[in-house]
Order: sequence, then C-alpha cells, then structure tokens
Amino acid sequence: MVAPEAYGIVMHPGDEDPGRIFHQQARALVPDVIELNCVRSIQALYVMGVYLLPASAFGSSYLYLGLALRKALALGLHREFEAAELDDTEKEVRRRLWWAVYSLERCTTVKLNRPRSLDASIITVRLPSAYPPLDSQQMVNNIDHQIADAKLMLILDRAEEPTRATDGLAVEQALKAWKHSLPPSLRLQNIPPNSSSYRATFHLLLNYHFTRIAMGKLNLVTIVRDHLRCHFGEKAQTSEITDQTYDLSQSCIKAAQKILQLFEDVRLTGNLTRFSFTDFQGCSISTTIVLLAGILERDASYERNVRFGLDSLRKMAVGNGTATAGVAFVEGLQAITDEAVEKLGRMAHSPSAVPPTSQATKYAEWAEWLSRQSQDPSVGEVETRQEVDAAAGQHFNVRHSNRHTILDEANASQQMLVSPSSTQLPRSQDRADPDMLYDFNPAFLTGQHSEDSMNFMSLTGFDMLGLDFQDQ
Repeated sequence: MVAPEAYGIVMHPGDEDPGRIFHQQARALVPDVIELNCVRSIQALYVMGVYLLPASAFGSSYLYLGLALRKALALGLHREFEAAELDDTEKEVRRRLWWAVYSLERCTTVKLNRPRSLDASIITVRLPSAYPPLDSQQMVNNIDHQIADAKLMLILDRAEEPTRATDGLAVEQALKAWKHSLPPSLRLQNIPPNSSSYRATFHLLLNYHFTRIAMGKLNLVTIVRDHLRCHFGEKAQTSEITDQTYDLSQSCIKAAQKILQLFEDVRLTGNLTRFSFTDFQGCSISTTIVLLAGILERDASYERNVRFGLDSLRKMAVGNGTATAGVAFVEGLQAITDEAVEKLGRMAHSPSAVPPTSQATKYAEWAEWLSRQSQDPSVGEVETRQEVDAAAGQHFNVRHSNRHTILDEANASQQMLVSPSSTQLPRSQDRADPDMLYDFNPAFLTGQHSEDSMNFMSLTGFDMLGLDFQDQ
C-alpha cells in the first residue's frame, strides 16, 4: 500500500490478505466519502460492498451497496444525461457505473430477502454499450457480460412470484429472449476453463436459473405444504392447485437441477473455489429445492443430486465458519424431509400403524442439536481466499460419463467426511415426527434471533424461500 511516510499503517504479523488492510483503512474514510458529490465516491462504496460479499459480511455488504445506490440516485445516474459539459466517454462511464451498482444491489437484495430498494420504472438511463475508446483501455473487456447482467436483473426485478398468469408469461418470454440473445462469448461451452471470464459467465448463467427459482419458489412450498397437510389428516383433500402454480413449481425444480449441472461442469474444470457468496448460495438453494421436491416425488436422479449438492457445499465451506454452519442447516432439512417421506410411506401401507409422537419434544431436541453445531468460534470470520479445488479434474470437454464419476466421488467423500456422531440428527427410539416439517422455521435453529442466524438463512437461501410452513 502506498501512503505518505507520516501516515501510520499497522501491519499485523501473518495478515496475508492485503484487501483486508485496504478495507480497514477505507472504512475509516467512509464519513468523508459520503459527503463527496462525485462519481468516485460511488465507486468507493461499491468496491467495499463487493469486497464484503465473499467475506461472509452479508449485512455490511448490503449496507455499502445500498449507500452506493443512494449516492448514484442523488447524482442522477439513473437518468439519461444530455448535458453538453460531459463528453461521450464520461457519459458512458456514468451509465456503466449505474448498471453495475443497480445490478449487484438488486441481485443481493433478492438473495438476502430484503425489501426492494427502488422501483425500476424510474430508470431512464440507457443500458451500457460497446465504446471502443473506453473498451480498448480495459485490461479485461467485459462489456458483453455487463449488458447481459443488467438485462437479466431487470427481469429478476419482475420475476419474484408473478401475481397473474399474464405476469408469469411475460417474464418467461423475457427470459427466453434473454437466453437466445447471448453472444457466443457468453456461452460457457465456448470459454476455456482457465479464462478470466469463465467464472463470470458461470455466475451469469447461475443467476439466470436463479431467476426461475425466484419465480416459482413459493409455489413449490405451497404444493409441498398442502401435500403434507392432506396426508397427515389436517385436510380432507388438497386445495385446488392452479395450472400456473404447478407450472412455476416445476420450472423452479428444473432450474435447481440445471444449477447443480452447472456446478458439475465447474468442478470438472477445476473452477470450484473455497467460498463465494454467489456459488454457495446458488448451490444451497438448489439443493434445498431438490430436497423439498423430493417430498412429492423422488426419481433416479434425486439421491445423486442431493449427495453432489451437499458434497459441493462442504468443499466450499472449508475454512469458513458461517458457511460450515450453513451446511448444517441444509443437512438438517435433509433429515426432516427424509423423515417426512418415510412416514408418508408408512401411512400409505398402514395408516393406522403410525404411532403418536411428541412433535414439540422432537423439534426442540433437533433445534438444540443444530444450535450446538453452529456455535463455532470461527463463525463470522473473514475468509477471502478463492482457492481452486485441486481435486477436481482439469477437463474442458465435459462428457456425460464424467458426471457419474464425480457424483460417485461425492458419495464416497460424504461417507468419509461425515461422522455419524457429529452430523446426524439425534434420534430417540421413536423416530422424529415429520409433522415438524410444515412447522419448520429456520429462524429458530440457533435458539435466538441473532445476526448470525439471519446470515445463515440468507446464505443458504432459506430466508428467501420463506420456509415457514406455519399458518399465518
């Protein structure tokens, strides 16, 4: 770090992350930055928000991205600017900065299940465009990626739980048009795994499938809840499920499966990193969707997908306390869904043979166990190293047969890494009652409504799924 000699900077022994040092110094200057009325102040807040996402500080990242968005609004970056005093280069810089801030803030807001920050209808500034005088100066020219990302985030803004069939149809058509408009440079199969744009394009496609999950997530939860209540005797018959509800739930399930297939490619090409908020949250919510869908039906791919998803989450969580606790959340849901399916099977063969159990006692026992798993002194520590999974093969041309190999490895890894004494849910002589599934509220998993609890739910996608099956 370059600084005047009189400016004292304390270098802590063993601190190998220069980004952390820059962040600590920049944080002290935030009050001054907020007062600056210039583009540079927006860029500074935006960079700080970006840095904190892989550092497990999701709340702080959301705060800085929100500040950057407010500053951009205050400077009018959301409006097309035709002032004569600005040249074409500065106008394009302002456009690109606005869409960079808006796109990441909008995506993060949805994934953290926070209130919408602004109505997209107020945005009149044009999308970024290729501009050779500016692009030629870039070390990495990612203008195609930024344009595609901005368009996708505008669709995501409309995608969350369409209220009418026409809404869902319009979003579906927009998504198809977006996918077909991608240039060859943004087709993952066309990008060498060692290219700097490989993971950026992977994230772009992951967010495309995530948009479909956002559209249908609550529809799937509604169908699962209704299915359980009907079979457990709380309702004489299921509620009428509309065609739109069913179609959106099926689209949500398929999107989750597509994301897991993307992760198979990423692992085979050696591009799975230790921890990334986008990677971990995408893999977690996809695995969770597969688990919920498994209550309704389990086909031949179910077990493979769940094993692969959990194994990938464990690999990404190495060295990160918050992510490790997040994996325990998903494992807890897996145990509950397995219990539910087992009881449904017993009821189908002999409804009268199901013994009564104490739901409250079993749930409290489970919650207490999971609370102990999450009380790790390393929870919340900053982990910014993006280490590539050395165990993954360095294959660019991914074959279908290789997918089975890596899934088999995931299963073997699960058997070796998961100790029954430390990761399985506590059992009594009578198995826990799966009725607890539709009373499942992850906010109580740690026994308190702490910031860490909110971080776990945001990171795993539980929060945005609204996994509270209780009657409101």
